[in-house]
Amino acid sequence: MKYFISSQQVPALSDLSTKERFERIVATQQLFTAPERLILNLFKLVLLIPPFIFLARQDWGVFILSSVLSVAAYIVILNPIKLFFIDRYLQKQGRK
Repeated sequence: MKYFISSQQVPALSDLSTKERFERIVATQQLFTAPERLILNLFKLVLLIPPFIFLARQDWGVFILSSVLSVAAYIVILNPIKLFFIDRYLQKQGRK
């Protein structure tokens, strides 16, 4: 599995402008299958639960810490998985 942190690292998107990359990513995400969407949404849910629990308890110090960790986990875990799925679809489109 290739590890992409940024859309600029995806070979099929590297030569495009930022706007074109974003448009291609949005269009490709529409092609995701139900299991792929489920995986991404479950990861998002797991990342969002802790900050909301601490927000409900009004434990502000832990809330801020969990929010920062959730954002970092999004960048390190969820975004590369999304870009991996996008890269697979772009490679399939390139072969056709």
